[in-house]
Amino acid sequence: MAGRSKGPVQAGPRLLDRMIGYLAPEAGLSRMLARKRLGMLMHYDAASRSSRTSSWHGTGSSADRAGMAQGARMRLRGVSRDFVRNRPYAARGISVITGNVVGTGIIPSVKASADRTRQKAEAIVLGHLGSTDLDAMGVLHLAGLQRAAMNAVVEDGEVLVRRRWRRGAQARRLKLPFQIELLEADYLCPWVTSHGGNEVIDGLEIGPEGRVVAYHLFRQHPGTASSRTDLSVIRVPAEDILHIRRIDRPGQLRGISWFAPVLLTLGDLSDYQEGEILKQKMAALMAGFVEREDNDGPASSSDAEEEAEAMGLSNVAPGTLTELPPGTKISWSTPPKVDGYDPFMRQTLAAVAMGLGITYEALAGDLSHVNSPRAGWGGWRWTAM
Repeated sequence: MAGRSKGPVQAGPRLLDRMIGYLAPEAGLSRMLARKRLGMLMHYDAASRSSRTSSWHGTGSSADRAGMAQGARMRLRGVSRDFVRNRPYAARGISVITGNVVGTGIIPSVKASADRTRQKAEAIVLGHLGSTDLDAMGVLHLAGLQRAAMNAVVEDGEVLVRRRWRRGAQARRLKLPFQIELLEADYLCPWVTSHGGNEVIDGLEIGPEGRVVAYHLFRQHPGTASSRTDLSVIRVPAEDILHIRRIDRPGQLRGISWFAPVLLTLGDLSDYQEGEILKQKMAALMAGFVEREDNDGPASSSDAEEEAEAMGLSNVAPGTLTELPPGTKISWSTPPKVDGYDPFMRQTLAAVAMGLGITYEALAGDLSHVNSPRAGWGGWRWTAM
């Protein structure tokens, strides 16, 4: 027919299969078998791409690549530190974990065949570790360094412990010729990519056998408060560095903040609390509105305040009886109610606690839902020190 568009005909998969089967039966059979096998393989619902899974992100990147993408590791580290500074449940979470891992301090023991030899060795070793001489800054002893290191592992995902050898005059006052320096993960230089024939990944130099052989560090913290900033890079052999972090995936080099799975929930929880506090403030307010039947109200707000004071309404106390002029009535505002706060907080904090690997009772300090105080006490017995 004239005027009718003759566009290309689009055949569906089944029609195409029938056409191929008619023209080339063997090819058609192979095509049908391949389609059946593909249908059998596509049997994982969670692997399907649909509206239900559109917000899911699945990549094939390694653990360290995922942490490096768009500065994710650095961003998580900064947000975690801010939360620990300003959000009470984040501060509580890190306190619980560090308190249970470190406690009052992990004290090493000295073994020797003779008691006298052991006592002499203990006096030297424990005397050095138990004093602030161990700290390169001269502030913390062993237990304090352990606690600061564990805080950094939870908050930042990792910490570097550098051994600083002391010789000559520096070593004379020390029982053992070394000190310990704690370095935050910010010290790792991200832009060095090679050293000699070795590859450097995010500050870690990898040797031919796949082991970390050295660390490339800034001389000073990139966020230092010093007016003499020195961001030159030094290479420190791996034998002088303890890189403490939690390894979650095979081949992982760097650590990720333990707060990564719960930061969004903690942020939403804080926003919810702020909103509920504002509602409570509004609920605590009681405002009254004076209505007139003759529509002859005061000309300005100051006149209204003077009239309210004249009627005795500006300072209404409990049990007060106030007489209103004829033709005047008062209607009171209806403040918003606060409902469902306790169950919502309990369920949300339980999710945060699971993400951090601790109990709800330890995180919230709430023992009202346990059969025995020991069930909740066990998670925070060390945090009172």
